[in-house]
Amino acid sequence: MKPGKILWATDLRAFATIAVIILHVATSISPDYPGIPKSYFFTSVFFDSAMRWCVPVFIMLSGSFALELYDGKIKIFLVKMFYRIILPFIFWSIVYLFSFSWSDLMEADKSTGLLFSFIGKKFLTGTASHLWFVYAIVSLYLTFPILSKWTKIAVEKEYIYFFILWITFLVIAPYLENFDTDFEFSFFSGLLGYIVLGNYLFKTNRRFSSLLVVSLFLSGFLYTGIRTYYISLQRNEYNETFMENLSLNVCLMSFSVFCLFKNIKHFTHPILRKFLDMISMNSYGIYLSHLLILNIFMWIGINFHFIHPAFSIPLIAFTCLVISCTLIVVMKKIPILKLLAG
Repeated sequence: MKPGKILWATDLRAFATIAVIILHVATSISPDYPGIPKSYFFTSVFFDSAMRWCVPVFIMLSGSFALELYDGKIKIFLVKMFYRIILPFIFWSIVYLFSFSWSDLMEADKSTGLLFSFIGKKFLTGTASHLWFVYAIVSLYLTFPILSKWTKIAVEKEYIYFFILWITFLVIAPYLENFDTDFEFSFFSGLLGYIVLGNYLFKTNRRFSSLLVVSLFLSGFLYTGIRTYYISLQRNEYNETFMENLSLNVCLMSFSVFCLFKNIKHFTHPILRKFLDMISMNSYGIYLSHLLILNIFMWIGINFHFIHPAFSIPLIAFTCLVISCTLIVVMKKIPILKLLAG
């Protein structure tokens, strides 16, 4: 389930981890609009839009490695998934439950039945907002024993056929939802498309020019940022319609970033190499823990207000990254916490 010695994938996983922290710092600012200066809002939308590829790329990397390396041994696959993904998720879900819902848990007039009902609902919906990704990735992984049979024998024309359907329904699905139709299009309009796309791009010998992928990225990024900024100004409230993971513009950005990292040479500077390797190796734990660190910052009064967001967003994100990574590295050195760190 890890990129291992394929350095471009290791670098991509590391940069996606950094991007998701920057995204979450930026999105802590945007919802305050119109209560913040327009320059603050513009800056937060800029950073947010530029990083929207991170989650789809994580999913694409799973399609490149976890799916491609599946060997048909379902029991071993499920056991590995439990220990590597689900067990750390349960641990961090409990941490977030007590961190974010302590007052609800400690209500004196709450009966045992209501308490267990509350905890059950929190675990069904996620004890922290970013944990939705784990629910999604586990759901996707459960398809691998079936999906891998197809990806191992599928020819390029069949991949292209799937992508045409997927992209078509990405575009028209929002419009179909406005009509009373029994046509079922969910098979080709979900996150599974990123799994198949990552698997295809990992295996194919087809190379896309760097100029093309950079142009596609800039197109997707500018469309995302400009539409989000101006529609929010028009409605006088933050609007995330064009930030969705399954929007065509975000899909273009994700495709472009994946291809760009595959095209370019990996980073070789010893210090940067060690830094990126460490982030990649601990990426899941960093993802699980970083929102706790960001909320601790907010609790003690560290937020974007102390300086313009153009500087506070990268500064807070980098500090959070270092602390989260250090936390996970330390946890992995403690036997009882090693399996829980992520």
